[in-house]
Amino acid sequence: MSLIVIIVYIFFALIGRVYLVYKLTGSFGTENTYKSFRSNVYYIICLYIGFGGMITLAILDIKGRINPQLEIGYISIACALFLAIVGLIITVIGQQQMGSSWRAIVAKSKSTQLITHGLFKYSRNPVYMGTLILFFSVVILFPHIIMLICFLFAYLSIELLVRFDEEPHLKKVHGIEYENYCKSVNRFLPKVF
Repeated sequence: MSLIVIIVYIFFALIGRVYLVYKLTGSFGTENTYKSFRSNVYYIICLYIGFGGMITLAILDIKGRINPQLEIGYISIACALFLAIVGLIITVIGQQQMGSSWRAIVAKSKSTQLITHGLFKYSRNPVYMGTLILFFSVVILFPHIIMLICFLFAYLSIELLVRFDEEPHLKKVHGIEYENYCKSVNRFLPKVF
């Protein structure tokens, strides 16, 4: 079940998004990736360890080589699938609301507009928030300490990438407008009050 969730995510949030950006702009949204990749290699490696580890464990589960450490019931499975759907919907809607401003994780652009409408009124990074919700659902579907560690690697890499790479870039491109936006909207979770 966890592998199916991951495959659906890859199809809609990764492959599907790159295809749609290409149809919108004639670009894959990957400009300047080589230069950015070199400066972000540690974050990207951590993300690949986390996400790649989750995929590997899900495949090993299907092949019967590794088993979950906890037995989960139908209610847990239903909750995890609900979270996966919510996470995927948030991710895809966030990407759609970015329109042609969307870029691959390590791509940089000096000409994108600052998106503050839709989900971005509540979270500066709804795409990452949705992705993390979906990744957490995979941990519930396959409760194993290694899966939890992979999730933590993925979360940490996203947190560091956003905090030390994407936010400084956006501050440089959009200046005071972005700083004011940061003061009113949280990085991931919406403000409750």
